[in-house]
Amino acid sequence: MKLKAEYLPHYAMGTWMLIPTGDAPFQGIVKGNETFGFITQCLLQETSEEELAEKLLAAYDVDREQAARDVHETVERLRGIGAIGD
Repeated sequence: MKLKAEYLPHYAMGTWMLIPTGDAPFQGIVKGNETFGFITQCLLQETSEEELAEKLLAAYDVDREQAARDVHETVERLRGIGAIGD
């Protein structure tokens, strides 16, 4: 899976955002925390939920269960707006 090109991760004033371009079907800004930003940045490259959880474990002091849950919730949120291509 990978973030579609029509969606751009952006960081401003302490908040991560996912901004759709004019070609995106979703019209709005999705805001998130540092974990959301980390995951959206990783999704610029082809990856899987398992790989994302491993990257999160390597970058943050979090247990495996929490990393997997955070990744899954973020991926489902992004799928819900059509931001991820499988």
